[in-house]
Amino acid sequence: MKWGIFIITAVLLMGAVSAADISFSINGISDQTPVPINPGEDVTVEIIQAPFTYIYNVQVETDNELLRQVIETTLDEFERTDRSLIESATTETRPAPPFLPGGTHEITLTFQYSDAQFQEKTLSQTIILDIPQGSSREKLLNWLLSILPDDVASELIDRLLGRNLEPLPRDLTLEELLQFARQEGLDINVDYQIKKVASSNTTQELDKEDIEQLEKNTDNTDLQKELKKIKRRTPPTITKDLNVFEITTKNGTYNVSKIVVGIGSGKKSLNRLSIIEVIPKEIAENANLLTFSELPDVIEIDPIVKWNFDHVPAEDQKEYSYTVQGEVEEVNSTTYSGGKEPSAFAEAILNVIDKVVAKEETKE
Repeated sequence: MKWGIFIITAVLLMGAVSAADISFSINGISDQTPVPINPGEDVTVEIIQAPFTYIYNVQVETDNELLRQVIETTLDEFERTDRSLIESATTETRPAPPFLPGGTHEITLTFQYSDAQFQEKTLSQTIILDIPQGSSREKLLNWLLSILPDDVASELIDRLLGRNLEPLPRDLTLEELLQFARQEGLDINVDYQIKKVASSNTTQELDKEDIEQLEKNTDNTDLQKELKKIKRRTPPTITKDLNVFEITTKNGTYNVSKIVVGIGSGKKSLNRLSIIEVIPKEIAENANLLTFSELPDVIEIDPIVKWNFDHVPAEDQKEYSYTVQGEVEEVNSTTYSGGKEPSAFAEAILNVIDKVVAKEETKE
């Protein structure tokens, strides 16, 4: 694998690139002019990035849980784009879901990104959607959609959109490679080679006693709070894939290790997932030495980090990764995680919605 020519140009241009800028639009509208959205009709979503920026995560805030998750699901399905030497645009066009909450909704998106100087930044943008209301049955459905708790909204989206989570690449991405070069202070001015030299995968199992042991051993109140929450929830399956790469440059030979953690559901989906990752010093002395696929909250720099994910569909898996310089021989990090299965109340509401939808389809 050769990245040398691209990296040379990128390193030379980094100093000339202006501050990162991101623009988000729906049907070509990026300001607060109301965007008409008609269920079933095509909607075009576009994200424009300034040269050499990298988006880690997008958070969505709105007054309706279903609408928030529809937008987040759409954004999650965008292909991850590496840093580009020129302004780049990522576009997706697809029909709007057949049932959306009618009315005017204000959507605020907060982008977490890294600029050309590898500085972590955030940028917020607000867009207004105007969704029509239809027949009396559709109005009833809209009213139900407006009061949905998050687990009901998640299940409904799974049914309507057939949502599936995308696996992460096991090879090094350009972003991970650039972060490694930056951390090592390498001036890569010739082609270099990458090859995989080792790989392994494991399955982790924990019980409540393991969680309670960490809870007793820490005096960090934030960590204790998260662990109490995890104990009350359904544990997911946890898998860990380790891949070790050898990078050869004119400066020498280096190793980089990438760990991909998979958080899996069973026959039922999982909502409001809390994840604590305790990473031993044998892997990394502190969190600043790690490159994450999705930026976590750092509980302790040693490192102990956490993520909160909304939803994993039934029989699916949410993945995140972290990469570190050096050769990791085994994955001895510990993942503490728990999520909520759909409640009986959620199933009851979904049954009502199914009946409303069926009547509307019969009428048509």
